[in-house]
Amino acid sequence: NGFARPGNPFFPLEIELRQGNPSVQPEVGKTFTLGLVMQHPGNLENLTASFDYYNVEITDAIAPLNSVFAYQQCFNADGSSNPTLSYAGNPYCALIKRNVQSGERSSVDAPFINTGSLKTNGLDVAVNWTKDIGSGSFFINALMTLLGKYDVQDAPGSAIVHEKDTFQTQDGAQFKYKMTNVFGYNFGGGKATIGLQWRYLPSIKDESAARNPATAVYPVASYQSFNVFGNYMVNDKISLRMGIDNLTDVQPNIVGARPGDNNAEVTRADYYDVLGRRWYVGVKASF
Repeated sequence: NGFARPGNPFFPLEIELRQGNPSVQPEVGKTFTLGLVMQHPGNLENLTASFDYYNVEITDAIAPLNSVFAYQQCFNADGSSNPTLSYAGNPYCALIKRNVQSGERSSVDAPFINTGSLKTNGLDVAVNWTKDIGSGSFFINALMTLLGKYDVQDAPGSAIVHEKDTFQTQDGAQFKYKMTNVFGYNFGGGKATIGLQWRYLPSIKDESAARNPATAVYPVASYQSFNVFGNYMVNDKISLRMGIDNLTDVQPNIVGARPGDNNAEVTRADYYDVLGRRWYVGVKASF
């Protein structure tokens, strides 16, 4: 399967051909987690908070070969991987495929390999608060993830790459933090609920910044979106739900943009809404 990787410091776009590898060995992981739940019994009605810390270390981590790393090794970026710049005999140069007609590079084989180590840690925080107001109750549900580090090796013995605060194609966007908050009101008896969801992602650097701090690829701006929702119990068997997603019709952020390059304006639908404002209405009936 082909996989496009924007942000390559050698070329603005690279096609990775991912494939299996029978030589891959099992990876070994060590995971440490610690959780804490707190509840306030005083005047702050129904206030709870949970804190979940995680620390994960994986050796011989299994992942597709990074095409940027393949170019670095072939073109002797570290000064020792291929000092003669010889194509013959260099395993990374052999992975770079060329167009048979033009001779230009066309793609990179990216088999799954034991890349080296992966170390990450962080903290998940959840806060839930409910307060009786009038005949109903107001509530807040807040969830935040704080990333401590996300360090990887492209190959055993290679340099550690610090991917925190960079938008990785292969490992996902490693945001410094991200949060989702829900504010709502339950009407008396729980017959109806209205609410607002606020999702926020901070600004983040392009993936090339993890390997080249002087990269010319633009960072991605911060992003926030709002969803409005509601539900109403008609009776014990019929309920209605309705809402508006992307209330402010915010546009998706551009990922991998370069100065003077209008062809790199792409986004990531797994992080940024690409559908725009939309409404929905639903009915649920139980028999």
